[in-house]
Amino acid sequence: MLKPLNKNIIQEPSLHFRHIHSGEMYSDIWIQLEQGLWRDIIPENYEYNVIQGLLQRPVWKPELKDILPVYPGMKWCAEKKQREDPYFIPIKQETGLKDYLIAAESFFAIYSDKKIGVQLSGGLDSSIIIGLLKYFGIPFSLVGMASTRYEFRTERYVQHILAEWGNTSTLINYEAHLPLFDLEKVP
Repeated sequence: MLKPLNKNIIQEPSLHFRHIHSGEMYSDIWIQLEQGLWRDIIPENYEYNVIQGLLQRPVWKPELKDILPVYPGMKWCAEKKQREDPYFIPIKQETGLKDYLIAAESFFAIYSDKKIGVQLSGGLDSSIIIGLLKYFGIPFSLVGMASTRYEFRTERYVQHILAEWGNTSTLINYEAHLPLFDLEKVP
C-alpha cells in the first residue's frame, strides 16, 4: 500500500466498497447483499452511471444506498467521505482525423506480426475496423454470417462490398448453419 500524503486520503489497492457515512470498508459486498442490502439498490443511478461513461466515473452516483464502489487507482478521502479518482480525469483537447489515424495506426502496429481476422457483420463497428486496416495496408481475413432475411438487407449489402477488401473472405449462410453449429469447419 502506498503511503498517503494526507492522512485522510488512503490509496486503494483493489476493488472494494465503502459506506459513505462511516467509511467502513467491505471487501465482499455479497455478505451485505444477502443481509438485505439488495433492497437498497437504486436502478436509476446505474442508468445514470452508464450514460456518464467510464471517463466520468468520479461523478457516478451510488448504486447501493450509502455505499460506493472504490475501484483500483481511486482514493478514499475520509474527510470528504467520498472517493477521488486522479487517474480518470477527462482531458478535453482539440483533435482531428489526423490524430485519430495516428492513434489507430499505433494500436494496429502491435499486431503487425500476427494474422488478423475481422468479423464481417456489415455493421458500423466492424466496417470501421475493416476500413482502417485497408487504409493502413494491413493484411486481414474476413468471416461473417450472411442472411437473406429482410431485416438484414443493409448489412448484407455492406458485407458484399467489404468482402472484396480482405485477403480472404468467408460468408457463412445463416439459414444453413445454426449458431455455434459445426464450428470445426468455420475458418
